[in-house]
Amino acid sequence: MAIYHYWWLAAYMGLSAVSQGVMGVLIAAIGIVSGMLLSRPQKTYRQYIGGYEELDPVVLNMQCRTDWLNLGVWTRNGEESYSDACKSMAQMLGRAVKLSPTDTVLDTGFGRGEQCKFWFEEFGIRSLAGINISPEEVSAAKVKVSNYPAKLVVASATCFPPSIRSERYSKVVSLDSAYHYSPSREAFFREAFGVLEAGGSLGLADIVAVSDTRSWSPFSRLLLKFVCFASTLPMENLVTIDHYENQLRNIGFKEVSVQSIGSSVFPGFAAFVDSHRKRFPAVPLKYRVAAWLCSLVFERKILDYKIVVAKK
Repeated sequence: MAIYHYWWLAAYMGLSAVSQGVMGVLIAAIGIVSGMLLSRPQKTYRQYIGGYEELDPVVLNMQCRTDWLNLGVWTRNGEESYSDACKSMAQMLGRAVKLSPTDTVLDTGFGRGEQCKFWFEEFGIRSLAGINISPEEVSAAKVKVSNYPAKLVVASATCFPPSIRSERYSKVVSLDSAYHYSPSREAFFREAFGVLEAGGSLGLADIVAVSDTRSWSPFSRLLLKFVCFASTLPMENLVTIDHYENQLRNIGFKEVSVQSIGSSVFPGFAAFVDSHRKRFPAVPLKYRVAAWLCSLVFERKILDYKIVVAKK
């Protein structure tokens, strides 16, 4: 943790007196939150290179008893069930990338497999291959798709194994996971391009920066670093949508389309967690902090959420 002390101090010294006062309150709040997080005994889930950390599937699914794990698309300000919001995000991505019964799909970062089953049930895809870095999540997902033509493997989304590279897919999808990929999301773009058949499409539900972080105020940059630290996200992945599109085109993708859905994601998830914790007081503090951060970064126009589709 000591390495973080220096940027806190540098950012703090560059602020005005008023901003320093605000920052002092923020730092104190973060200190309190961090202490509470560290002191609460919670079940331990493994963390992997690049920052992805297994989440307890029970916490957000207490009402519906499913294993969905994404931020969701919310149409009623967090009042719908968590599983319905997660399905809405999956449906939005599936429609955007035009999944169909003729598709052979590669899904990267599929969590515990609810979305894998959803692709079959909602869109009737022909077959599915999947990559996930967590052995526990892959095992859980295999149970869900045991009745479907699916092959799920433990691997990194930025370094596909030979069993995946040797095949060709009509669609590659990444639902609410690419911002975790290490060493960078761009490495995943290259892998995806390599396994897509000609005319195939890559579809992502993903987080981007609203503007170039180099132009941000010290407070906004500090807040972003805290968001990345608290959420275990590589800073390198928080790029603007223009940079994002350029990465795709430089690799060889074309016809890149983008839909902004941040207003249907961040506020709704924050509202859901707030109401969810009132019904279920056992919801760990880290989820409440994550929800607060989602609301804050959207209100301050720091981050946005996009549906991105690119053709090979």
